[in-house]
Amino acid sequence: MKEYRLKVAGFYELFDDIIIFGGNMSLCETFQILREKYGDEVFIWVDDKPWRFVGRGDENTEYVWYYFPITAKYATQEVLNQIPHLHVISDLWSIFDVIERIKQERGL
Repeated sequence: MKEYRLKVAGFYELFDDIIIFGGNMSLCETFQILREKYGDEVFIWVDDKPWRFVGRGDENTEYVWYYFPITAKYATQEVLNQIPHLHVISDLWSIFDVIERIKQERGL
């Protein structure tokens, strides 16, 4: 997700924290810093490339694939089967439905 799109859509004002992965750190380094900052809190990771989820995260990570047809052709069933707690959305505003579902499932 591009930072610019999140700001224009008004998402920065709706959440406690939005972390943009990438840049100067690897995904694993960023995730480690996230866990140091927030401990074992449930973390919702939204990405349009679901293969980035594979082998990363933990039992308190919920993965949300922001579905785009352009990148979807690279997301094989084999990759998707390796992602626990996977949710799929096709518009960013659907993240609120996912958040509510996670709250209900986890009793939060």
